[in-house]
Amino acid sequence: MSDWAAVILAAGMGTRMESDLPKVLHRVCGKEMIRHVVDAVRAAHSGPVVVVVAPEAARVRQCLGDSVEYVEQAEARGTGHALLQAEEVLRGRASRLLVLYGDIPLILPSTLSRLMEQHQDTGAVATLLTTDRVPPHGLGRIVRDVTSGQVVDVVEEADADEVRRAITEVNGGVYGFQAEWLWPALRELAVSAAGEYYLTNLVRMARLRRVVVESVSSEEGLEVLGVNNRVQLA
Repeated sequence: MSDWAAVILAAGMGTRMESDLPKVLHRVCGKEMIRHVVDAVRAAHSGPVVVVVAPEAARVRQCLGDSVEYVEQAEARGTGHALLQAEEVLRGRASRLLVLYGDIPLILPSTLSRLMEQHQDTGAVATLLTTDRVPPHGLGRIVRDVTSGQVVDVVEEADADEVRRAITEVNGGVYGFQAEWLWPALRELAVSAAGEYYLTNLVRMARLRRVVVESVSSEEGLEVLGVNNRVQLA
């Protein structure tokens, strides 16, 4: 069994890009976004790399070839559901998982390495990458216990009240998980009103079960910025 495996979530349709090209194949500095992410992951660890794709993702497969493994998310049912699709190919192959999105092309290998080290050293069930160095608009806010400072929740902006929206620390969308805890926890996620299962709800679940959630701050704020439209790509 490997110590670490990585899962890159790249099944989103990216409709806000208004393009026939899958979102993760749009280029930054002449290279597809998904290739930036895969290269960063490969620089940080040598274990298995699994990319979660949509059924019609032939062009993503052509771009990456056999440098990674693939699983399909047949229905768009949220990030938690997307990650669960990797269970079958990774169960028993890694004790820890690095999870990130395919549309964060500026992520640094050194940041991934720090997160993995922190996660391993603390024995946390989940470790999040956070930052307070980017405008928080549209991003999930990090809620901490006022006494311990421990992360207790991630609240998406659409669900946040004025107090939560005033928080400047946001979720960077990169995670470390204990595989043994993760797989059953994903199956217990509650479905949202939109019919989706959100990965960030694992933080609240961990809090209720009194298990440890850790966090690591990004080295550069811009490295966590995702691309959802052409303005953000530019």
